[in-house]
Amino acid sequence: MKKEDSQFCEQCGVEFVDSRIRRYQMGYIKLTCPVTHVWYLKRLPSYIANLLDKPLKELEGLVYCDVGPYPNFSFARPITKKPTFLRLRGSFEYEIQSWKYSIPLFFTTQGFDIFRNREISTGAGAIREQLADLDLRIIIENSLVEWKQLGEEGPTGNEWEDRKIVRRKDFLVRRMELAKHFIRTNIEPEWMVLCLLPVLPPELRPIIQIEGG
Repeated sequence: MKKEDSQFCEQCGVEFVDSRIRRYQMGYIKLTCPVTHVWYLKRLPSYIANLLDKPLKELEGLVYCDVGPYPNFSFARPITKKPTFLRLRGSFEYEIQSWKYSIPLFFTTQGFDIFRNREISTGAGAIREQLADLDLRIIIENSLVEWKQLGEEGPTGNEWEDRKIVRRKDFLVRRMELAKHFIRTNIEPEWMVLCLLPVLPPELRPIIQIEGG
């Protein structure tokens, strides 16, 4: 055991190997709390919003802990072993407005059965938990059933309603294609929320020319 431990620096954890090897090894930074990547959240159409079938504005309010028309907290998965009263995520100074409106709901008797066995979370961690709970095969099955039902209804005679149905059908097709791609490539939906930040080794980093030399 001592021989293995001596291969790494006790202070920084760097392996004692030739410097040329370290120039090609990928590193990473473990984040204190999860973060969402803008490519998956804000691109149009949003991958995260597509899989969760929720408005992008609602998810942005949850990620950034904004006080707005949408709730900026989420019910996490049910607590099965050791209950936790509340799980606060992110920096408290950004969440104080969120919890000022959310916590009083916890202490009221209204909806207590919903709160009793579940945790409350916010920020990117809440998004990650929702993505982790998804069953991609069920998403495909349910989306296909809904798509067929919308196709059987036919025109409503209301132009606005017909356009709404067409948009919904297009959304369901994109959702099924995205879920199939995740299954085919063995990618988990929660991987769209980052817990580790990869660090390129020096030899792979792009060279950026700075003004003035």
